[in-house]
Amino acid sequence: MLVHFIFVFCSLLAFTASIRAQDNIPSWYIGPYGALIQSYHNSDFIELPGYPSCCTNSRSGTGLGYDIGLLFHVPLNQYGFRLFAGVYNPSATIYSDEKIGNQFLRNLQPPFDTIARDIMVRHEIDAQLTAISLRPMTTFTLPFGGDLMAGIGLSYILTHTFSQRERLISPDNAAFIDGRGIRNESSGTIPNTSLFQSSFILGYSHNLPISHTSVLMPFIEYHHPLQSLTSYSWNIQTLRIGMSINFGIIPSKKPVIRIDTIFRRDTVSTITPLVSLDTVRLLHTQSRLSKGIEQGNFRIDTLIIIESFELLKSIPSILHGDIIAMGMDDHGNIIPKPIINIEEWEQIETFPLLPYVYFDEASSDLGGTDQHLILSAEKGTFHEDSLPSGTLNIYQDMLNIVGKRANESSENILISGYINESAQESSKDLAKSRAEIVKEYFVNTWGINPNRLKTQFGGLPPFPSNTNSIEGQSENSRAEILSKDFSIMAPLKKRTYIKTMNPPYVLLKPTIEDGKPIRAWAIQIEDENNTIYSISGNGNIPDTMLKWRIAPSQSMEDKPYTVKFTAIDTLGKTHKWTTSIATERLTLKKKQELQINDTLIERFALILFEFNKSTLSSANQQIAKTIRESIKDNSFVTISGHTDQSGYMEYNTALSQSRCKEVQRFLQLPDDKVTIIPLGGKAYPFTNQSPQGRAYSRTVFVEIRTPVSSAKK
Repeated sequence: MLVHFIFVFCSLLAFTASIRAQDNIPSWYIGPYGALIQSYHNSDFIELPGYPSCCTNSRSGTGLGYDIGLLFHVPLNQYGFRLFAGVYNPSATIYSDEKIGNQFLRNLQPPFDTIARDIMVRHEIDAQLTAISLRPMTTFTLPFGGDLMAGIGLSYILTHTFSQRERLISPDNAAFIDGRGIRNESSGTIPNTSLFQSSFILGYSHNLPISHTSVLMPFIEYHHPLQSLTSYSWNIQTLRIGMSINFGIIPSKKPVIRIDTIFRRDTVSTITPLVSLDTVRLLHTQSRLSKGIEQGNFRIDTLIIIESFELLKSIPSILHGDIIAMGMDDHGNIIPKPIINIEEWEQIETFPLLPYVYFDEASSDLGGTDQHLILSAEKGTFHEDSLPSGTLNIYQDMLNIVGKRANESSENILISGYINESAQESSKDLAKSRAEIVKEYFVNTWGINPNRLKTQFGGLPPFPSNTNSIEGQSENSRAEILSKDFSIMAPLKKRTYIKTMNPPYVLLKPTIEDGKPIRAWAIQIEDENNTIYSISGNGNIPDTMLKWRIAPSQSMEDKPYTVKFTAIDTLGKTHKWTTSIATERLTLKKKQELQINDTLIERFALILFEFNKSTLSSANQQIAKTIRESIKDNSFVTISGHTDQSGYMEYNTALSQSRCKEVQRFLQLPDDKVTIIPLGGKAYPFTNQSPQGRAYSRTVFVEIRTPVSSAKK
């Protein structure tokens, strides 16, 4: 509210000043004032706190004082604003008369004897007060002359002292026993004074002109208190009669100014390749203002603006460039003009089943595992052939695969529940619950006779993972499934088709003549309008060749790859260059039509090598027998071994080498018929962020390539 008031007041003041300046009338007045104060004090206290008195009635009284200061006055047509700031003195003597009977007095006339008389005494308090005040007031000009004033008085008490006494006023020819007419005297600071005071003001003033800019203003004001002087009742009303001499201030009278503007423009032309369109740009500008001669209240100034422009005329932007495509084989040999041979192969891939269900720590909730749970009504629509390829994808349906196969077998199944024996899994009841929840799923969903499902439980599994690591503990929180019928736990076989590329890599080298700067670039390789590779960047093109491992699209038509190189120069113009890479695509159907000999590829995976072990389990031996049956005299075998991420790389490489050798020994393969690739610690076939991913990583892959003639197929 205070901010709004100041804003409105200043706006009105500025407006009034502008109007009055035009009429040569003072905008505001300022000057000293002085006033005589008649103070009226009323109280209802008997004595001042801390100062005893014999008074039995409240006191009242009057006093004369002064008020001097500075007056600021702003006339606003019929209304106005005044601000008094000054120092005033509302001192007074307050008293109360009291009649007291049978008091001993001393006769002031001979024989100066002691007499007993009824007396009249006056209890007096002289209050000495000084304060500074600020009195904002609004004025209203009356029709018959003069101004009516109303406002608020704000004061701060500077001094507030007193002296009190009891004075003998009757009889007048006697004194108290000590010969004096005064007794019970005391003085000090008025206790419990409220230093901040406020009052409502109503007054009247009249302006008596002295000159064109000065006035003599007599005024009268009545101040009614809005609060007590002290915490006890002591109210002060004042009547002020005074005089002020005000000196008017007339703002300077500004002339009306008109500015005539003159432009002077110069233009030069420049031919440049830096712009794509003709462009005009401002080089520099300067201005000069010349003041005219005032004539009355009017003046004409002249503003001269000088501008220099440059016309940039464009010339065609020519950018020379090229894109070169080369091939590279697995050994790093460069093929200048490659023909990409894309060949389709038939592949039989074997996906082993991991017969473990991993539970969250301290949990036996089957819904919290990675297993895909179905309803009993859905089992009729479940088929192994419809499962997506991928080891970890197939693992998610391990319980459903086992359940469906168990319905086709009469052999019993053993379900074992285990715990990791940590502080969170110390109860074997948890192990029992894990085995029972798996059994319950087989019974309720797959309708397996519960008598065929045997359960057991214990602490750690027979072949536990590392109990000192968090990963090992999560792998030990599991249930294991075992059956003597190998067909229940046998790996899944899927016939798939793969494509190989030779050479497998394409090297791309974009060039820009003379190394001219460009804003952005992009390279795309398209196969029948389908983008199969793209790369882009800002700024100049890379100095090195770009390497792309070929990932063919679905098309097997003998059409070349189209390589597109796009560059955007610094002017925003686009430049394009194109080349092609020849391809030869050989499908299975074309091989049969042309009677081209083919190769049958079979892939197997052995699981589960136990943690830190290289020996073949009985399940792996069953898989290995199937692998041995697939190896022909003209087959060539590649064995690659893997480990999980735990342990050092050197140790894991040796462990994967040992696993490969163990598989080679069991398959009875001579060294010239097999390639051993130990990848432990170098590459992980599956994510190691889950227990099943780490378990599947402890594996050996066997790839069998057997040449077959087209006639036999």
